[in-house]
Amino acid sequence: MRVKRPLFSLAAVLTLAGIFSFGTGCSKIGGDVTGSVTLNGKPMTAGSVTFHYEGGVNASAAIGTDGSYHLVKPPKGTANVTVEPPDLNTGAGVGSGGNVKPVSTKLSEQPKTTKPEPVWIPDKYKNPKTSGLSITVSGSNQSFDIAMTGEAKSDKDDKDNKNGKTDKK
Repeated sequence: MRVKRPLFSLAAVLTLAGIFSFGTGCSKIGGDVTGSVTLNGKPMTAGSVTFHYEGGVNASAAIGTDGSYHLVKPPKGTANVTVEPPDLNTGAGVGSGGNVKPVSTKLSEQPKTTKPEPVWIPDKYKNPKTSGLSITVSGSNQSFDIAMTGEAKSDKDDKDNKNGKTDKK
């Protein structure tokens, strides 16, 4: 007499084991990270926030016009953080992050676009080695506010300095 082995129960055990291992945090994907970016207490209106991980992996999000950003599912682990101004030539990072409202597909309802003003950020925050900002991304959603301090240059300051003009009297 042959003994039949229950093939169904073996498959069920393997399936449950796979589901259990998937659901217990084996993923390297972190939860969403949201926050606000300010300079001297005032919200930044454009730019980007970048998480720099060891091995050259980066994750970025644009800063919205309200100063908020939302990074969707960055990798888990510790990252140094930078804040960078928008690229005014390509429009990358120009107020396209944060709490974005859906845009109508009707041309007459499209918002009018204007050339964005330059956003200046102190140099130390643009470099992952000098920013002093870091985060450990977990598997859960979390908040990470960035409060920058320091003097930010304006476009006029740069032009005046190049032309030898100063504000000193």
